[in-house]
Amino acid sequence: MLEQIITAGQMASTSSYMQAVSVIRVTDPAKRAAIREISRQRLQRQDGAPLCENCAEFLVFCADASRHLRLAPDAQIDWTEVMMIGAVDTGIFAQNVLLTAESLGLGGVFIGSLRNDPADAGAHSRSAARRGAAGGHAWVIPTTIPASVRVCRCRW
Repeated sequence: MLEQIITAGQMASTSSYMQAVSVIRVTDPAKRAAIREISRQRLQRQDGAPLCENCAEFLVFCADASRHLRLAPDAQIDWTEVMMIGAVDTGIFAQNVLLTAESLGLGGVFIGSLRNDPADAGAHSRSAARRGAAGGHAWVIPTTIPASVRVCRCRW
């Protein structure tokens, strides 16, 4: 099922067909504990985000330009535009992954606080961890703002 969910992420729209996204599947309990600690510091909560350790799957979505260097060693990946494309692509990819998981009866939540220390999430020097996703069975999806509040007609 995980392969199906990741494949759905790969179908996401991408700017300039760069597909500047990599996914880290975090299975090591010590790394999950480190990610929980990052979220604890950021959330300023005693327990942090226990979902990081207790979920069936924890995925880290990274904006990643390293692949470009393997294809074209002289590629200029230090431009702001390259990182912005990676950040947007990563967000769309991650959202596709979560929506697909939900369509299969699973649930999940994004953990954005790991952006504060991407090295602990396993990201390398030419990538940036943008968000994590904790997922599994029997998730309670929080209520969001109603569409009638979000959607305006003809003007804001």
